Amino acid sequence: MNQTKSIPLSGNDVIDNFIRHTLTRKEGRMEFVPYEKFKDVEYIAEGGFSKIYKATWINGPITNWNDVNQRKGEMTVALKELSNSKDITSNQLNELKIFNYVSSRECCKHLDFIINTYYGITQLPTTQNFLIITKYCEYGDLSNYITNNFYNMDWGIKLQILYYMILGLKTIHDANVIHKDYHSGNIFIDMKNDNLLLATTGDLGLSKSSLNDDEDNEVYGIIPYVAPEVLQGQKYTKASDIYSFDIGPRITHSIYKSGSLSAMVESVESTRSLKVQVYVSREFEFDI
Repeated sequence: MNQTKSIPLSGNDVIDNFIRHTLTRKEGRMEFVPYEKFKDVEYIAEGGFSKIYKATWINGPITNWNDVNQRKGEMTVALKELSNSKDITSNQLNELKIFNYVSSRECCKHLDFIINTYYGITQLPTTQNFLIITKYCEYGDLSNYITNNFYNMDWGIKLQILYYMILGLKTIHDANVIHKDYHSGNIFIDMKNDNLLLATTGDLGLSKSSLNDDEDNEVYGIIPYVAPEVLQGQKYTKASDIYSFDIGPRITHSIYKSGSLSAMVESVESTRSLKVQVYVSREFEFDI
């Protein structure tokens, strides 16, 4: 059965063509969800190009893409309203495109713990703006979590957060994607099975393929996190993401206070994956 016939479409060619494209892939499939499928919509925050809401998705995302399209059932999600998106352009879907691309890479399977999950898009009836549907992370972003919990965080929690941050950035880089806006506000904290704290990398809206040699010389993101060479007019690279990773914990009251990053990674590696050790020891060759 043709899956595009079994899910609703928006009537907008940009949205619908993208949805159809995702359905051609095994991973990263998305859907257009009518707004009436959400309830208890609650405003959370506003950024430079969007507003964020918390909402209950009445029947939840599709978990088994087949003729029936079985759904997860009621769940809490985040809705990201894109400003001035009534006449949405392909560029405004970049966040969804990057997630769909990364999801399809063989090196990036099982992303749900380390990269924020994107389910699709809906449309606000009042403004006609489109909203991206993503996973809702209970504890907010890393900056908020550290501010509220810093004195209750033991080294086990700090290393666990650091590990998942490294794994998230490594996964994106393995797919040859540069984040370009890596900071503590784009790292989200969630809990799995009531006992495993996760640090999930999100907000891929400014991300791009490192294989795309474009001429965009604009500086994006939060200035203290931006690598010096980017401020001097050079292009974003994987190395500039790593600079943002290094500077981030120090700005957010510091997950770690002193010593070399290589020493920190060695501590993480003693309890975690050798694969991450190889990547970090190769890429993170500088001291704090």
